[in-house]
Amino acid sequence: LQIKTMPTPTLLGQPLEDALKTCSALHLNIRVVAEKEDNELAPNVIINQVPQAGQLIKPNQLIFCVISKKPASIIMPSFIHSPAQELITFAQERSISCKIYYIPTKYPAGNIVSHIPQAQCPITKSGIIAYVSITEQKHSLVPDFKNKTVSEVKEIVETMPVTIATHHDVVVSESHICTDCIIYDQRPLPGTLLYANQPLTLMLSVIPHKRYL
Repeated sequence: LQIKTMPTPTLLGQPLEDALKTCSALHLNIRVVAEKEDNELAPNVIINQVPQAGQLIKPNQLIFCVISKKPASIIMPSFIHSPAQELITFAQERSISCKIYYIPTKYPAGNIVSHIPQAQCPITKSGIIAYVSITEQKHSLVPDFKNKTVSEVKEIVETMPVTIATHHDVVVSESHICTDCIIYDQRPLPGTLLYANQPLTLMLSVIPHKRYL
């Protein structure tokens, strides 16, 4: 008496619970032989089967399956007051997203002052957010130089990290000296933040003093 055969059903991608129902209806059996970590899939999804879908199989025969499981949660260590590079290395070695934000604090520059998640909490898909200390930068505002002479501007910015560049809208001689030229426009504009440790080029649009016209 010839035993009836049937094509092996497609179980790949099915939750184990659904695959069991499918096989039960066909008088087939499932045996889970392994679990494999997969961060993209829900747990207990079939990711491999033997026999493969479509191969002939007999009633009550076993289909051997590998199912997905979530990777074990990584617990966040404490990086408070540690150099930011230690956290960056930790995240890179584990392929964890890590966003760094810098804030002025009283703590040493480059050290972590806070992070999410907190220590001893699991790291989620959102990854890690860390706040890193920077030295508070002293700053001032770029003054309004319109209608001043170039020599006056040079005196004002003498102690600032500023380099002056001038531009004439009219042709001037090669021997022309801008000392008394009048500023009618400037870049950056008045009120722009000027930091003590960040050099700035001040672009001045000037016209020659009337005595040189």
